[in-house]
Amino acid sequence: MTADTNPLFSNLRVVELASMILAPSAAVILADYGAEVIKVEPPKTGDLNRNWHRKINGLPISDMAYGFEVDNRNKKSVVLNLKSADAYAALCKIISEADVLITNYRLKALDKLKLDYESIRAINPRIIYALATGFGEEGEEAHKPGYDTVSYWSRSGIEHQIFPYEGWLAQFPYGSGDHPSGMALFGSIMTGLYQREKTGEGCKVSTSLLANGAWSNAVMLQAQLAGAEFREKRPRENAYNFISLHYPTSDDRLLKMSMVNTAKDWRPFCNAIDRNDLPEDARFCDNEARIANMPTLIKESFRDNTEAADCALAAEVGAGGCATHCCVQLRRGCKR
Repeated sequence: MTADTNPLFSNLRVVELASMILAPSAAVILADYGAEVIKVEPPKTGDLNRNWHRKINGLPISDMAYGFEVDNRNKKSVVLNLKSADAYAALCKIISEADVLITNYRLKALDKLKLDYESIRAINPRIIYALATGFGEEGEEAHKPGYDTVSYWSRSGIEHQIFPYEGWLAQFPYGSGDHPSGMALFGSIMTGLYQREKTGEGCKVSTSLLANGAWSNAVMLQAQLAGAEFREKRPRENAYNFISLHYPTSDDRLLKMSMVNTAKDWRPFCNAIDRNDLPEDARFCDNEARIANMPTLIKESFRDNTEAADCALAAEVGAGGCATHCCVQLRRGCKR
């Protein structure tokens, strides 16, 4: 967003009662567009995400709380012990003048602290109350805590889809399920504000990590509901499609391709990897033949993996981002 002397949401006040990523990531979008976001943090520890990069083994090492910075820029912060009557009264005063309240506190904690929707609505009927949870508000898991590694990735079935044939799966990037879920929460807040513009009344909106994970994996879930027959997982040498694989280059990086229209792009691709013989081979001349001979094609297309991948990379650089319309892309910085 470019600098603006009159930001879009400069007239909005947002109260954030949240920690970690999902809910704060929705609030930071509002802040980026000019909203006054007041982040309420507990004494001593503050938002756990202030120091989480030091506590999770394997994350990049830095003195800067880079994870916290991503989701909390452009915000104000206030420390309140919400178990204190005076602090609760101070919070109620802030809420009474707010347009939006965003929280990811667990449902039982919200009830105990009198921060549930009905309690907040009594203070400010026009407020948009935005709730983020791990598993939703109904059912036997409603009160369970949830992080994206399980609620978004595992429980939705996404992890199963990408789990490799050969073994274990590496850790997902930090917050990579929270951030798309935060965008959904932001969208729901916008819907609530639009409804308020029409009716003059506030409302409650909500989303969950599980719901967003299910939406991300919706095609496969719908296939399951439709009774589709799922294919078995295969090892690399017998993959369903050679295009889905990664290929090493001479400088120890990995080449990733995207070739949607194989009928159109097959010959240009073969030219890019200096294998003009492949389209003339009866085993690989059309899509049906390539599918029937996929294990052989996987070996033949990049017979000399490093040399052919370098050819494809050279074609990418020379053709403005694609190998003669083949969309050969390099995942820079990915080591084997």
